[in-house]
Amino acid sequence: LDIINGTSPVRPVTGTFIADRNNIPGDASGIHSDKGSLINEDSNPIKVTYKVYPSISPNPIVWISPPAGNTLIPLVCKGLSKELVVTVKPNPTVSIANQPPEQFPNLPSSKPAFCFGEQTAPIDFTGAPRNVGGTIFNWTNEKSTIGLSDPGEPRGIPSFAADNKSRDLIVSTITVTPTAGGCAGVPRSFTITTAPKPSLNVSSYVPSLCSHDSPDIFMDASPGNVANTVARWSVSYPPDLISGDLGLRSEPNGVTLPIPPPDPSARPIISGPLTSTSNKAETVVYSITPIANQCAGDTKSITVNVNPKP
Repeated sequence: LDIINGTSPVRPVTGTFIADRNNIPGDASGIHSDKGSLINEDSNPIKVTYKVYPSISPNPIVWISPPAGNTLIPLVCKGLSKELVVTVKPNPTVSIANQPPEQFPNLPSSKPAFCFGEQTAPIDFTGAPRNVGGTIFNWTNEKSTIGLSDPGEPRGIPSFAADNKSRDLIVSTITVTPTAGGCAGVPRSFTITTAPKPSLNVSSYVPSLCSHDSPDIFMDASPGNVANTVARWSVSYPPDLISGDLGLRSEPNGVTLPIPPPDPSARPIISGPLTSTSNKAETVVYSITPIANQCAGDTKSITVNVNPKP
């Protein structure tokens, strides 16, 4: 080798350390680098071996001319290397099984909700898809007013009775963060929605009437009731009672209830003459249920006695 433009002995300058990571163990196939960060895509910790050695460049610069060609290569002097082993732990993952709206398939996915008092299904957490050993799941609930208490079960959310004492739907965000070996994975979130319990008032009706008269049942939504509450009702009566109007007709689709105080000129919700073809008193039972957000309130039973005309 010919040393040109150089002097001897070489005077060392500031040293640098160079890491050689080419010697990655065979079990480190899940390791790759992203802008200098090591990413473990396996489910187990992986050890990476670095070879670290000091290097200095001479001053003045010493160039080495290879035997063939005119390319000049800077001379770099390396010291003895040392191995540095780094353990790269995997970030855990979380999968949420049986989360809403899967819990409540009878409601449209655009508005899933648990009714007041409805018992929810348990929600289970797993470490899929990575399944890192020893993963625990820390979860938080945004709004305790849905009936879900503080976190206590690291493997999932137990069944609980849905609560909602407001007039509107309550939407609470649940956030689940997986951790393992001191490393936190990417959190996942989902929502649980609870609906309030609707109610109604039967403000007046005729409990006992003569044949051909109307029961005139007035209803309205309870003060502070759930918005857009409707009333559905069914009617039970003997075959010798007839009505040419709505007096004995069930209403499966629901009638929107007015918010009290109702308009004095409002018509009764259930009306129509009840005619008895019998010579004895007959009984009609109206079973009326308030509905809101596809959730039912308590059913009220109204009994009306129909007396035959002499």
